[in-house]
Amino acid sequence: MRALPVRIEAVLIQAGIAAALSFAHLHDLAVAAGPDGWKAWVYPVSVDLLLVAAWKRLRSGESKASGWSRFLIALAASLGANVATAGLLDLDHVPAWLRVTVAGWPAVASPRAAGRPAGLRGEAPSSHRSGVRGRHGRSEADPSTGASSIYFGKDGKWHGRVTVGVRDDGRPDRRHIERKTKAEVTKAVRDMGAGP
Repeated sequence: MRALPVRIEAVLIQAGIAAALSFAHLHDLAVAAGPDGWKAWVYPVSVDLLLVAAWKRLRSGESKASGWSRFLIALAASLGANVATAGLLDLDHVPAWLRVTVAGWPAVASPRAAGRPAGLRGEAPSSHRSGVRGRHGRSEADPSTGASSIYFGKDGKWHGRVTVGVRDDGRPDRRHIERKTKAEVTKAVRDMGAGP
């Protein structure tokens, strides 16, 4: 089992090399298409952040179509820059369509197009909404206090977790309640001074 960290490191090194080359190609293409200075450096950062936003959207379980569309847009920009700088495009005489594409990129990668984080939309982040999946099953966290959670476990019983204070070592003091019905566990959580 000791071989696993070496494989992970090799993958991370390969990912770092690929990211650095892609970053350089995007920068070179931006410079050739017009923007220079700090503006040319912002383009690769923008493409990479759109990839991160797409990955987070796909991992969150929200709107898979939106995540995939963001991923494909960022992938097309990155792959296009890699191919264009490989000699298939004369960077001294950049075509007008490419200048328009580079100029239009900020509108494509804007927060509205990329999907603003939940907190900027006036909503609670998804980790604080009711119905968040927990370790043992469907969790129903209380978003107003964050002091308790109720979920249906794989064992077929309802479970409640309540934070009742802080231990001497500084960690939260979490108590566990297990009942047959949701109503029973909800009442027990309320009796402990927390919960929905």
